[in-house]
Amino acid sequence: MPQAEYSALTKAEKRQLPDPMGRDRFIEEVGRPRLTLRYNQVEYKTPKHGPDHNLPVNNKGKSDKIQENALALRDSLLKMPNRSNIIWFEHEQYQGGTPQGSDSVNLYDPDTNLIAVYAKQPDGTYSFLTTCVLRPAEADHLKKSGGNFLTQKMLDQKTAVTEYNPNQDSKNTNNEQ
Repeated sequence: MPQAEYSALTKAEKRQLPDPMGRDRFIEEVGRPRLTLRYNQVEYKTPKHGPDHNLPVNNKGKSDKIQENALALRDSLLKMPNRSNIIWFEHEQYQGGTPQGSDSVNLYDPDTNLIAVYAKQPDGTYSFLTTCVLRPAEADHLKKSGGNFLTQKMLDQKTAVTEYNPNQDSKNTNNEQ
């Protein structure tokens, strides 16, 4: 990729580029959308969301942003579809009905309230965006909406949320997470 083209990318877009060291992985389940775990995005999410996947924490309550932890988070995400009660919310939304909304595939573990969000990319593929343990209101909304994951912040700002209709195509796919 030419330097000018690379420089024009946002930080979020750069994190979705293939890892030159081969640390990207893919979730491929028969009859399901293929999900991509870009190492750079996983590494970026490791400090805040590593503890949600039982990674070691430092004195600030975060996981250190080191390769060992990023690989452990990546591997935990890879194993998530194999959990016994995992729910696949396909062709759904992350922050649907808000300005940050995007189409996504959301994997949800109701036993632990853990979610992994894979945002739809311009080319139609799905790449890892984020993961976390849902708060009770988030889990309740996810279930009631049939898969639209809204964060607590968005739920608290009721004026920012419109009713998500899963049968209506989303026109808002802007996401800088």
